[in-house]
Amino acid sequence: MSWSVFSWTSALEDFLNPYHHLTPLVELPVDLNPYAQDGVRVFLKLQTFLPLGNIKSLSARGMLHQAKESWQFDDQLPHTIVENSSGNTAFSLAVLGRSMGIPKMRAWVSQEITKGKLQLLQLFGVEAVVHAEQICPNPQDPRSGIVKAREEGKQAWRYNPDQYHNIANPQIHARLTGKQLSEQLQSLKDEVEFRFFCAGLGTTGTFIGISECLKSHFASVSALGVVRKPNNPIPWPRTYHLLQQIGFDWQAAVDVLVEVSSKQAYESSLALIRAGFLVGPSSGMALQGLFLHLAELKALGQLSPFSKKPMAAVVICPDGPYPYLDEYFTYCDAELFPEVLNQELLLESSSLGLDSFANTLRESKKVFEKLYVQALESEDSFSDPEDLVLRQEYVLIDLRTQQEFAHVHLPGALCLPFAELSLESFRPFAGKTLVLYCAYGKKSAFWVQKLQELGYHAFSLQGGLAEWSSNTLPRCKAKDCLL
Repeated sequence: MSWSVFSWTSALEDFLNPYHHLTPLVELPVDLNPYAQDGVRVFLKLQTFLPLGNIKSLSARGMLHQAKESWQFDDQLPHTIVENSSGNTAFSLAVLGRSMGIPKMRAWVSQEITKGKLQLLQLFGVEAVVHAEQICPNPQDPRSGIVKAREEGKQAWRYNPDQYHNIANPQIHARLTGKQLSEQLQSLKDEVEFRFFCAGLGTTGTFIGISECLKSHFASVSALGVVRKPNNPIPWPRTYHLLQQIGFDWQAAVDVLVEVSSKQAYESSLALIRAGFLVGPSSGMALQGLFLHLAELKALGQLSPFSKKPMAAVVICPDGPYPYLDEYFTYCDAELFPEVLNQELLLESSSLGLDSFANTLRESKKVFEKLYVQALESEDSFSDPEDLVLRQEYVLIDLRTQQEFAHVHLPGALCLPFAELSLESFRPFAGKTLVLYCAYGKKSAFWVQKLQELGYHAFSLQGGLAEWSSNTLPRCKAKDCLL
């Protein structure tokens, strides 16, 4: 057995160099391949085995090393990299930039970014600049983070890679990812006939580079570009409409376009994870895109090999699942997750359960039982704070007006209108666990921050009464409980 050893003064540089790593090509088990009986073998190219765990690290390296050629001396290096990115590209640029002597990374991120992704950027030492824009920006819109990063990159001692237009983005995938994959497939040429290459479309640099390389070696390959359906969030892939804003000529590289939903992407990724493939939702999306295309070909009677050998398809898996954990519980059916037993113990001993209540509606029914079971057996609300304190461990506080509260509220809630609140309002509840809610979650989040700073055990119901109601969870109207 041979071991990869990186030592001496160049150890870290050598380790981070993707040319020193061969990412595996692993065949999908038959039980996860619905087209195995049709003579289709599916292989996953696991880019999670790259040093930084994601395929965007290749684009980051390609862009930085191309720019380095113009920085002839160390005193010409910029001190800050600036890019529009909310995830893998940003932290990859941060790490690789640091290894080159560039100390700072600054990322323009959308206001729609999740708390988990913000924390990931902070973990890697990235300075995030939040601005009013959707996750997938328009490179031509002067208000977009792409343009803002480009303009900031013109300042002294700053560098903007501009992944949406930088030719080094697709080039490194042609030279590295595509070349590796071609050689791996060549080793299988006696076993299979390579027919399909499949990957998601975001900035499209990855897809273009790999597609061009593979088509130069395999004349029969069909390149499937997978996009997300409108109003179906999936990390980094775009919708077909948003692809029209990209500066690269991605149309020339794509033979077939396939749309996939959030639910399909996350549940496919979940199945792969449980089989041992630690890949994220964009990998699940690409795999589902392949399956949808194969289903269409089969329905048309066109799913047949050119020779006697089985057909082979390759799916690019760009990153892992860990930055997207919360989203799995949002887009996957709740029945796919095992029940947590003895949750009452967890709730009484830590804040984790209440945090799940406050932020994960799928688990909130079980947690909320603590709050409303006594109320449902007696009154639907309490007007006396002292009575509430005596009778309940968890204090549920509605911040809407008295009129709104009278119309509809959550069982066992106490109405303390936002306009009338002060810190004194919460003193009767010292030592209790407070759960605040309003119409949409913004006002409650405001007060929870203040209360937590003062040492209160307080939480905000994410999305407020609106999201609670949209999930058909219990509400009270007058004396009637609406289930």
